[in-house]
Amino acid sequence: MVDSAHSIENTKGGESMNSSRVRTSLWATVAAFGTYFCMHGFRKPFTAATWDADPVGPWEFKTALVTSHILGYMLAKVVGVRFVSELPRGYRAGATGMLLVAAHASLLLFALVPAPWATGFMFLNGLALGLIFGLVIGFLEGRRWTEAMAAGLCASFIVAGGFSKSVGTWVLQQGIPEVWMPFVAGTLFVMPTALFVWMLSVVPQPDAQDEALRSPRPEMTALDRAALWRAYWPGLICLFGVFLLVTVVRSMRDDFAPEIWQGLGVEITPALYTWTDSLIAVTVLILMASGTLIRDNYRALAANLILSACGLSVVLLGFALWQWQRAGGIAIMLLIGWGLYLPYVAMHTSIFERLIAATRCRANVGFFIYFADSIGYIGYIAFMLIRPAIQSTSDSADILRYFMTGTSVVAVLG
Repeated sequence: MVDSAHSIENTKGGESMNSSRVRTSLWATVAAFGTYFCMHGFRKPFTAATWDADPVGPWEFKTALVTSHILGYMLAKVVGVRFVSELPRGYRAGATGMLLVAAHASLLLFALVPAPWATGFMFLNGLALGLIFGLVIGFLEGRRWTEAMAAGLCASFIVAGGFSKSVGTWVLQQGIPEVWMPFVAGTLFVMPTALFVWMLSVVPQPDAQDEALRSPRPEMTALDRAALWRAYWPGLICLFGVFLLVTVVRSMRDDFAPEIWQGLGVEITPALYTWTDSLIAVTVLILMASGTLIRDNYRALAANLILSACGLSVVLLGFALWQWQRAGGIAIMLLIGWGLYLPYVAMHTSIFERLIAATRCRANVGFFIYFADSIGYIGYIAFMLIRPAIQSTSDSADILRYFMTGTSVVAVLG
């Protein structure tokens, strides 16, 4: 009887622990998704406008805005290699809130200051927002269900980019001037942002079982980062190289979406960005979240690398269908989107997470992601700066050809 009572008590205790872990995972996923989704409301709406203003030097005004914003975002990634990897957990939620307030303030100043000086505030906007992802994913890493939770987080940057551009388009349709549109669109996201950041602030730390399965995730010192490079530099160079190629083309697809859709002959509506990106998000993230079913860290790492290679094959298929004119514009954009986001999301949700868990190295995901992102955005900045020299015009057909050339390069070299 005593043994039976102890057995029943242990079973109930296990069920209670599992139930608590599920609640924590769901809460953290919603908080992370919501925070990063709302972050895009301060970052992406400006790309929905065509910005037919005077050029800034050799670049058209939109290219100058996008380049300035990405410069800030890139600098944040470089700074984040140290800042995010070293920041104690207790400061993450507060830092997230302050950075989002700074980003919104920069959009107000952008509206008030005339061009070309206003481009500087897009730089500051990118600088503030570029640190958010590493702070948010720090609440999710090192857990039994990290892939599923991180997939929820990554769903936000797939869906939110399109949704934010839809919001920007809608704001313009209400008669709001282009220069005020980014600030007005961002204001619509202020209240939900505050709610989701608070939700993040009360997420508990990984428990002992999480640490046994995925290893502890301490803050990193300069010595930790140097030791990691010495141990794994060949593989890291290959991973970061693929990430560079994917980031450049994915960013162009995102920032020049109106021109690319027009070049493909697709009529742009406010809902177009949202429903196409949502379809991509659902399929990609189901695959990523299913990685939690693979308990062995080495097998999970190998599976994600294979899946990333399959994604690049899909990119090549999309390019071939466009080249041979065998598919419509929507199908081509969906295929390329799927193919680009498979390796991109795998890096953010699984590959670095499982690499740390498999090797038990002293590291955290924030370090890997920010190092990869810094390389990716440096590449994108280089692309933006040389584009006027190698692209004859800035019309949609020429931008489309440039984009498609990039997709073929990524698919072959990746």
